[in-house]
Amino acid sequence: MALQILGAHIHRTWDTGNHHEQWRDLPEIPTKLEIMPEIDENTRPRSREEKWNDYQNDPVYDSKLPKNIIDGPWPSKESYISAHYQILREDAVAPLREAIKSFKQHPNMNDDNDICVYTRVRALIRHLGIF
Repeated sequence: MALQILGAHIHRTWDTGNHHEQWRDLPEIPTKLEIMPEIDENTRPRSREEKWNDYQNDPVYDSKLPKNIIDGPWPSKESYISAHYQILREDAVAPLREAIKSFKQHPNMNDDNDICVYTRVRALIRHLGIF
């Protein structure tokens, strides 16, 4: 019973998905493609060594992520809510994406300051058909 309730919530079976705000159609739990994006080895950006003054440069974000307006008013309450929901969602998904990427590169890694590796864990998500 609990799995059915949780599955209905995750898959949003109660939601028609016909919202005029696109952010309302985003899944609450990130999809496999969001966490582990398919990367073409030929187009993968080459990582470069960090320079001492890199902290002064603006970070590069996903171009699909909305920009936060800090100077002046927002066009509407709806655009404000949409932008901040998407920004906060990315703030939650990005560390998970980086942890999985790091673990895939170093499968025998141990815990570090940013990542905790749990073993002998059975993911409930697999039973719900998310992955």
